[in-house]
Amino acid sequence: MLELHGYWIEAALAIPLLASIIVSSLRNDRRRWGLTVLALGITLLCAVVAWLDFESLKSFEAHDRLNFWERWLGSEFLVIDELSAPLFAFGALLYFAITFVTPRSKQSRFPFALTLVSLSLLLALLSCREPRWFVGLLLLQNLLPIFELRARGQVWQLFALHQALSMALIAVGSWMAWSAVEIDARPFVGDLLLALGLVIRCGCVPFHTWMIDLFERATLGTAILFVVPMIGALGVVRLVFPFTSAEILRAIALVSLLSAVYASGMAVVQTNTRKFFAYLVLGNVSLVLIGLESVTTIGLTGGLILWFSSGISLTALGIVIRAVEGRVGRVGLNDFHGLYGQMPALAGFFLLAVLSGIGFPGTIGFIGGELFVEGAIHVYSIVGALVVVVMAFNGIGALRAYFRIFTGSIAPATISMQASLPERLTIVVLALLMVLGGLFPQWQANSRYHAAQELLRRRAATAPRDVRESINENISGAIRNSTHD
Repeated sequence: MLELHGYWIEAALAIPLLASIIVSSLRNDRRRWGLTVLALGITLLCAVVAWLDFESLKSFEAHDRLNFWERWLGSEFLVIDELSAPLFAFGALLYFAITFVTPRSKQSRFPFALTLVSLSLLLALLSCREPRWFVGLLLLQNLLPIFELRARGQVWQLFALHQALSMALIAVGSWMAWSAVEIDARPFVGDLLLALGLVIRCGCVPFHTWMIDLFERATLGTAILFVVPMIGALGVVRLVFPFTSAEILRAIALVSLLSAVYASGMAVVQTNTRKFFAYLVLGNVSLVLIGLESVTTIGLTGGLILWFSSGISLTALGIVIRAVEGRVGRVGLNDFHGLYGQMPALAGFFLLAVLSGIGFPGTIGFIGGELFVEGAIHVYSIVGALVVVVMAFNGIGALRAYFRIFTGSIAPATISMQASLPERLTIVVLALLMVLGGLFPQWQANSRYHAAQELLRRRAATAPRDVRESINENISGAIRNSTHD
């Protein structure tokens, strides 16, 4: 395995942990915000440099130059590959953006120290290749929202019950799977329990109530940080996809398809802004799962691209909704609030995020949506048709939210509601990512395509015998097609 030219992964994990200790001792909200933003900015720089350093190696995976944890936790504890490297940088960007734009009115309630710890756990999950440590880190990450809900005096039992059930199923299923001497001897029940636990963690129907409740009761920033990185989907890729049978993957795809259809329909009719956003997130997570379970090069590539592009779009939408709530409180979608005249920059940013989320040409979501639909149609035509319907409903629901929040009679205001300097800077960066990612999609498509091929090769090497031949044929066909093109 190749080495990076620096210690970027370990630095990205250590800086937030060290900063959380200092932040927890501070009492001034402004100082806590400033130190947290500084630590997250340095972490973001390390994550981006790690990504660029990794790309320069032209390898599928790499670890730090001197991996301190290798001696104690295993050689594959901190490794980034073509799948996780862009997500590693995106995770750091997400945390920095959400914290950076936190308005003063919400800084007293925002858990800065827990956010820093959460980022360190997220980056550890993204760079962890050892299944046992991955399950342990996933358990620790699930505890942080419970701490916030209890500190805010909110009902936390519903969230905790779902996460406890998810982790119990993952733990039992993993133990049964790891106890097998040979790959072909892995018990079907163990893989099924593992898949069911990760489906609950993703919030798929009928286990979606915890996600809706989290957006209602926790701070919006915490809910976004916990759900948008789609760690449940990462668990499917790391723990299920390489080893399980085709039947279990099809079952996950079916549940994800039903969840996507349900969530897109609910997003269209919601009258609560937070619930609308929660269902929109659920719909996008479900679409990514469908792509991951397609087991075709095109479909898997589209799912991986959609994972990154939808994360950018959902982050942008969440920032705008959070900014609106910071100025006028929670807004419903029953009436037209006419906020465009008060905050035109945020309104335009919201519309751009909507267009990117539905795969509008010239945005970062376009190529991912096209490949995703093509891959879904190749599996089953009805699946492709339903995916198109889901994406259309997501767009209708998001445009409906835009019109209800920003159009109508101009709302009177006694204070300025223009975008603040942190919000403007964040808008510029995310808008550039959404536009440049659409105008120059080659870097993203090539990286995701190579990652998809390698994931399929590893599944062909570790999956049960009855699915290896079909996977090898699919990879060979994709290589022939790409060579012919």
